[in-house]
Amino acid sequence: MSLLAAVMVAAAVTGCSSSEADSPDTGFVRQERGSALDLPDVDAVTGNRLELGISWAGAALLPAEGTTTCRHVTDPRAGGEHWDYEVSTSDFADYDGGGEFPGRDFAVRAYLGTWTENGGRTDAVHIQFSGPGGSHHRMGGTREEGLSIAVSADHTALAFMINSLATSIDREPRWTAAAGTILCDAIEEVASGA
Repeated sequence: MSLLAAVMVAAAVTGCSSSEADSPDTGFVRQERGSALDLPDVDAVTGNRLELGISWAGAALLPAEGTTTCRHVTDPRAGGEHWDYEVSTSDFADYDGGGEFPGRDFAVRAYLGTWTENGGRTDAVHIQFSGPGGSHHRMGGTREEGLSIAVSADHTALAFMINSLATSIDREPRWTAAAGTILCDAIEEVASGA
C-alpha cells in the first residue's frame, strides 16, 4: 500500500506542476530544450496573449492596464492598404528594467500588407518581452523569414507564430519560438496621404 500511496502522491504533485505550467499567465523563464509552438486558432481568440517556447517557456496575458491598438490604414496615393496591430504592457524604455512586471511584460506589433524595401508587400511581427530579471529581449520577422499569421474575416482577431533569434543588449542571442493572439475591440480607420 505504501508504494501505491507514493505513486498517487507523485501523480498529484506532477498534476499540480503541470497545471501551473499550463496556466495562461505563468510568465517567461529561460529553459533548455523547450517546446516548439503551433499557430493558435484565430477563430478561438479570446484575448491578447504571448507564449514563448524553445529557449524560453511560459505565457502572459495582457493585463487590464495594457494597451491594444488596431488600425486599418488606406493610402490612395500609394494604391493600397495595410493593417497594424499593437499590444503592450510596457513602453520598453531602456531604463525601465523590464517595466512594472518583469518576466510578464511584452509588446507585440503585427503588420499585414506592409511595404517592403524592394516595393513588395509582406506581413511582419516584432516582439519585445522581459525576462524575470527585467532584461529586455527582441525578436520577430516576416513571412519570408518563417512567420505564420492568420487573421479573422473581420480583421478583429489575429494569431501568429514565429521561430527566430531573441536578442538582448546584455545576453547572448537564443533561438526562440513565440506564438500569440491579438483581439481588437474596434478597428481604427486611418486615411494616409489623402
